[in-house]
Amino acid sequence: MRVKDEIKKAVDMYGASLCGTPIATGYADIYRKCEKKLARNAHYRRIFVVTESVFSTEGSIAPFDEIKGLCDKYKVIPVIDDSHGISVIGKSGRGILEEKGISHFKGIYTASLGKAIAHAGGMITGSKKFIDYIRYSTPGLIYSTALPPAIIAGICKVLDIIQSDFNTLSSRMWEYKKMIQSALSKAGYHLSNGEAPITSINCNSTHDTILLTKKLFMEHIIATPFIPPSVPPGSGKVRIIAGANRKGYPVIIVLILPPLILAAVRISDWERHLRVWRTVGFGNEWGIH
Repeated sequence: MRVKDEIKKAVDMYGASLCGTPIATGYADIYRKCEKKLARNAHYRRIFVVTESVFSTEGSIAPFDEIKGLCDKYKVIPVIDDSHGISVIGKSGRGILEEKGISHFKGIYTASLGKAIAHAGGMITGSKKFIDYIRYSTPGLIYSTALPPAIIAGICKVLDIIQSDFNTLSSRMWEYKKMIQSALSKAGYHLSNGEAPITSINCNSTHDTILLTKKLFMEHIIATPFIPPSVPPGSGKVRIIAGANRKGYPVIIVLILPPLILAAVRISDWERHLRVWRTVGFGNEWGIH
């Protein structure tokens, strides 16, 4: 059996479907409710508890120290995806294990090398038996080639930068998050309460989510829209992240635009939606006249 957190990711659900195993979904109060699921399903031969470290749609951080404690108690296997945590959280940028003070981790640890590491590929760690199994049974690995030497060199350079400059980069990253969050909040946006340096605007519908993302893009601000099934039906989120490498003008633009953009998306009835869509250029693209 596989226990999954409630903020599910499409790729996680796809992976679970390939396993052909029952899935018990966890909840935000994962420590209490996940324990009930583990106790109730102790008859399974092998159970995996899977979670992300940082939930990228909203910036919340998993209570992984508590989750690992449950896994130790019930002798199940913790799986942590640290793609949005490595190089971002932890005292020196080493991710969720450092953030939560976990050492000698014996579960399965995965992370992308294409987020804060800014390159390509990914990594997975675990016991020797597990890694040998992955090497000889995973089609995506067997029928692919190794990362090019240039990518490996770039990754090594990024790790050197993180090791030497993380305090400076981290301080700037958090400063930008607080500035952007404050500006959006004052402008009247409803924001998710994430602990990571991610700012997400909560939208009431797929339409509002796409519309807001379009308006931001027209002002040269690249934001990421999340619509179902990445978020619950009837909702949407627009994620804004100011990288630590950004300076000056781009950050200022994000701070001064929110009130102007909000005026264009605070619309409830369909006719006014259509009028705004035509104004921002959706009409012709979607065949709306």
